[in-house]
Amino acid sequence: MTESFGYDMNFSCIAVTGGPCAGKSTFMAKARQYLENRGYRVAVLSETATELINAGLPPWAPWGSAVAFQSNLIRYSLNRENFYCQFLMELSHGKHTVLLCDRGALDSRAYVSSQEFQEVLNSSGITIQKLRNRYKAVLHLVTAANGAEEFYTLENNSARTETVEMARALDVKTLSAWNGHAHLMVVDNSTGFEDKMSRALESLTRVLGMPDPIEKERKYVVRNFSPELIPVGSVKREIEQTYLFSDDGEVERRIRKSTTEGESTFTTATKIQTHKIGERVEKEKLITETEYTALLSDRLPGKSTIRKDRYWFEENGHGFELDVYQDRNLVILEVEVSDMDNSVTLPKGFECIEVTGDARYSNYELASK
Repeated sequence: MTESFGYDMNFSCIAVTGGPCAGKSTFMAKARQYLENRGYRVAVLSETATELINAGLPPWAPWGSAVAFQSNLIRYSLNRENFYCQFLMELSHGKHTVLLCDRGALDSRAYVSSQEFQEVLNSSGITIQKLRNRYKAVLHLVTAANGAEEFYTLENNSARTETVEMARALDVKTLSAWNGHAHLMVVDNSTGFEDKMSRALESLTRVLGMPDPIEKERKYVVRNFSPELIPVGSVKREIEQTYLFSDDGEVERRIRKSTTEGESTFTTATKIQTHKIGERVEKEKLITETEYTALLSDRLPGKSTIRKDRYWFEENGHGFELDVYQDRNLVILEVEVSDMDNSVTLPKGFECIEVTGDARYSNYELASK
């Protein structure tokens, strides 16, 4: 069982990941209390690798190879998640339910080579995209070894042995492993630890739609685009976005087909503009391909389907989305911010004009042209 759990509107499976000593355990404890206080049923699934290591089954023995260890690790991880998810959904009784996973299945990519990970996938009969789609969102907490070195410690996890340098490298590899996920959120160490936890909680509650998830983003037109600007390792998502009829003129409805490495997911979303530039209330959910096809008949007259290639990458502490439109000479760079007044350092080599709040560059308006 490796499908997405996102098709149940009341259930969300979230991967909380990052390098060593990132604050994952503290965050999940805080998130559980916060959500339970608001009527959610919440379960926290501990890290599979730590369980195996503490049980006397470390990566170097008795498996014989890193591929064998990671293959068994993923198989066991999926079984644990499946059990927890099924158990939670049976107990939910209509309640909103959340499973917070300390790391997700794709973290294994950070510990083996690309060729070795492909061997892991082949032995398990699964694909990277199927593993991505299991999780509604991925929350990456950056290791303290990058930006908060004085607080880096391994005392809270006896299964960890990484130096500061090793922790930084693993953090980068772990983030890269999840590149291509539609809801990959990065929480760095640009503030104190408590503020870091607050920012992580804000990201989580927004993806859960509590109560009105506000999307805050700065938008730029890239003037000097060439394929060489796309960072190495970025995963391409092919997006087809169609706008639907709405009874309320202030509510924007759309459906989206998103294809990565040959596998597609389908979502529907509503967006409502707030009175602040760059901010919108956004609610999104996964739907089936059958539902998506049926909704196409509700296309808004006068609007064409937007087709673009999206590349996600992290730089300067921000997660950027680079949209290359297929049917027009336009490339847009977007970055989510916790506050619209926050300064943004653009990626090296990009020459941009900020168009935040300029309705001409909204996808809704572009669909009219």
